[in-house]
Amino acid sequence: MTKDPAPPRAGLTVEAIEGKLLAQRKVLALILSRLLGSDAGRDLRAALDSLSVMQDHQEDPGVLLDGPEVIQSALAVEVREIVLAATRAQTAMEPEA
Repeated sequence: MTKDPAPPRAGLTVEAIEGKLLAQRKVLALILSRLLGSDAGRDLRAALDSLSVMQDHQEDPGVLLDGPEVIQSALAVEVREIVLAATRAQTAMEPEA
């Protein structure tokens, strides 16, 4: 029987989880920045933009979200953050004019 080289760790602190998520965001942003510079980048950007909007088109900022809406809102915010980080990384890679 093969032993799992990295079994899940119980009891991760909030800080450790946040650090892991930030690392994943940075890696995704770097990969995405390279992809957005390709020919398929426009289609990819359009797909990401559609993910970054609440699907129920809720416009009222005073509405309190609950249940699945909280998850959808968090998803939309995270996609926007990743795209923003990718755009910054892409800009940093472009040669000065």
